[in-house]
Amino acid sequence: MKLRNIPVKEKAVQVMISMRQSVASDFDRYVKYVTAQTGQRLSRGEVATLVIEQFMADDRDFKRFVRDKKSANNPSSDEPGSS
Repeated sequence: MKLRNIPVKEKAVQVMISMRQSVASDFDRYVKYVTAQTGQRLSRGEVATLVIEQFMADDRDFKRFVRDKKSANNPSSDEPGSS
């Protein structure tokens, strides 16, 4: 199973997405698979959160993008005028 670390539940926000029927059918099968593998009853939303979270965690280009944006917004404290 590709998903790692099934976390404790956090406060959730509602997000609505549309997808092709074939993807939705596969996703429903994936939810059943994750439930069988983990022994935990997880909702579609919980599994979707895990899948998206894992996808972003594994995307090196996305991590670099986020790191670069943070660097641009937080100049070094060595620069004149910073305390």
